[in-house]
Amino acid sequence: MTSRPGQEDTDSVPEMINRAIKYYSAGELAQAEGLLLQVKQVDPTHAVASHLAGIIAYQTDRYALAVDLISEAVKYSPDNFEAHENLGNAHRKMGNNAAALASYDNALEVKPGNAEGYNKLGNFLCSLGKKEEAVTRFQQALALKPDYLEVCNNLGNALQDLGDHDRAVDCYQRALKVNPNFVGAQVNLGNVMYQTGNLEEAISCYLRAQVTSPDNVEASCNLCISLRDLGRLTEALAVIEKLLSISPDSVYGHNNHGLVLLSLERFDEAITAFRKALDGKHDFVEACSNLGNALLQSGRPGESIGWLRKALVIKPGYASAHNNLGRVFQALGKPDLAVASFRAAIAAKPDLLEAHNNLVYALKLSPDASALDIKSEAIAFGSVVRTSINKREIGTSTRDPDRQLRVGIVSGDLRSHVIARLFEPVLSNIDRSRILFVAYSNSSIDDDTTTRLRFWFSDWRNIVGIKDEQVAKTISDDNIDILIDLSNHTSQNRLPVFALRPAPVQVTWLGLFSTSGVPEIDYIISDPWIAPLAETADFTEQNWRLPESWFCTVPPPLAIGPAAPPAIENGFITFGCLNNLAKINDRVVGVWANVLNSVPRSQLILKVPGDESVQKMYLDRFADEGVSGDQLQLVGSSPAADYFATYNKIDITLDPFPYSGGMTSLDSLWMAVPVLTRRGDRAGAHTGESIAHNAGLPDWIARDDDDYVNLAVAFSSDLQALALLRSRLRQQVLASPLFDSRRFAHNFEQALSGMWKKYCNL
Repeated sequence: MTSRPGQEDTDSVPEMINRAIKYYSAGELAQAEGLLLQVKQVDPTHAVASHLAGIIAYQTDRYALAVDLISEAVKYSPDNFEAHENLGNAHRKMGNNAAALASYDNALEVKPGNAEGYNKLGNFLCSLGKKEEAVTRFQQALALKPDYLEVCNNLGNALQDLGDHDRAVDCYQRALKVNPNFVGAQVNLGNVMYQTGNLEEAISCYLRAQVTSPDNVEASCNLCISLRDLGRLTEALAVIEKLLSISPDSVYGHNNHGLVLLSLERFDEAITAFRKALDGKHDFVEACSNLGNALLQSGRPGESIGWLRKALVIKPGYASAHNNLGRVFQALGKPDLAVASFRAAIAAKPDLLEAHNNLVYALKLSPDASALDIKSEAIAFGSVVRTSINKREIGTSTRDPDRQLRVGIVSGDLRSHVIARLFEPVLSNIDRSRILFVAYSNSSIDDDTTTRLRFWFSDWRNIVGIKDEQVAKTISDDNIDILIDLSNHTSQNRLPVFALRPAPVQVTWLGLFSTSGVPEIDYIISDPWIAPLAETADFTEQNWRLPESWFCTVPPPLAIGPAAPPAIENGFITFGCLNNLAKINDRVVGVWANVLNSVPRSQLILKVPGDESVQKMYLDRFADEGVSGDQLQLVGSSPAADYFATYNKIDITLDPFPYSGGMTSLDSLWMAVPVLTRRGDRAGAHTGESIAHNAGLPDWIARDDDDYVNLAVAFSSDLQALALLRSRLRQQVLASPLFDSRRFAHNFEQALSGMWKKYCNL
């Protein structure tokens, strides 16, 4: 658009304004702005010129100038609604939030019937975190325009953020009554259902959203996660892979793909998926944390640390990354660093139950923690649980002391897992005319062990992803008399279910010998050695002591025999420990180094992941204690046959402390390799003593660190005595309470009967 020379000089102000508007409409902002400034020279009070010039300044990122110009417009035309609103926009760009809010309020005073204005103000208040004020504005918008879909949705979001889930649901449903195909409301309704644990309802919402909008990323991602949380992993994988076929660059799609693959224990593929998410969004904090977690689970904790620390650089208060970092430190035998990370996670998100669980576990691993520390944190966990449950389902049963009992088993480990190896002797030897077991499985992994275990249960319920209140109701409806937790503070536990008291008698056993901190759990199953009477006050539960061992196992189905001490051929003693590295803290390393330095030419076999950084870390830890690298043999994970064969390369197994071995010690004894253990100094640190007493090896219990070293030297100095012991040790332990399944099952049955009779006599 052009003009004749001097034309602006002869045009009247209205003509100049009209020409400026035409320039503006044509996108010729500089020409429009020039004319408007000429108008202001002629008439400094011209509100339209100031307003439009301010809009142009705003659109060209000159926000301070925009504020000045539009302020003039408001001054000379105080009833101009748009000017007040645009002034608010300019203040907002400048970061002047208080001034912006004042301008928006002024706009609504000028035009109180503007529903759109109330909606915009509500959204702005939400962005400032002022959810309560936003709710008021959205409600004012709806009062003016009841069928305003976007406002219904926005109000629902604000209420959801405030934790008012019921009213949020009403808002989304109100929007969907007006337009059943409103995808935003469908997805948000699914989100609130997910947050309240109604996963099946959430899935229905996401599926409806997918019908309306098949390529909606949020609907597909949230559907995938809901299916995963319910343990429907095959369906979840199909959903996310379909999304990625449509939107191959979706960073959220790749992240969720990784989460499903991680649940399927396809670790390498999960790592690749998280890396793809990060390729598309380098500061994707969730993907950083998830990648760190996947690397940890794949046996690469050294690499994991870097990604978790990156996540915390991006978002310092990210609770999940703090929690995952704690798990890495724990896996590396650094319990004090783990404790600090878990505390940081709890500080960032006080209701993160996983971090509370992990903190209790880490304290058990720490030689510096006391029984009081562990109990206090367990009680803190119980307090968080009690605030998270909505109501209590009180389980009641007919108090008949002699009838057949229905015993519920709650566990995430009814599969190829240590817990299954320890529980199966009870299942297969219990008197089923007196006790029927009902399984409440919290695992989405079914394997050959799961198939075998199912046979022994009268009913099998999968409770993956089902909210605690519903699980509790199911248990109550199943008329369970005694409910047993097999997890305690380990992964996949469902301790909150126990807080709802769905059964009249509730017990914890096996998963972790520690107090649960949940007052509704009545008993912890123990024995005289693992729970000395002097430590009774260290538990929130009552100890129900079995007469011999608190657990039992069966020999593995392998045709592998024990061997003579390898030192006879080697000419040197080989100590060994095939426990999880989490139990091998710096104090243990120091004591074991003293053992190696006191027994000439001795070696130590350790189970260490193939991660080079981790191997170097352990070599360095021992080197700092004067132990050379050629004294250490580092072995990685292996199939069962190779794992058991490794014991034939070990003369004496060294038990870590304060968290001693359990299943690994039983495996060592079955392979006729004696275990040197140390007396515990607090509740939950006596597993090794219990095993030694029940195996008939009380003289293999050291009183303290110095005695531990002295006993190692003494036992390794008499090869003849060691060979004699090993020649009879397998038969000795097979005849002991540790491997006598029928004997143990009888003791266990008597314990349950005793608990039940005590309940009946109350």
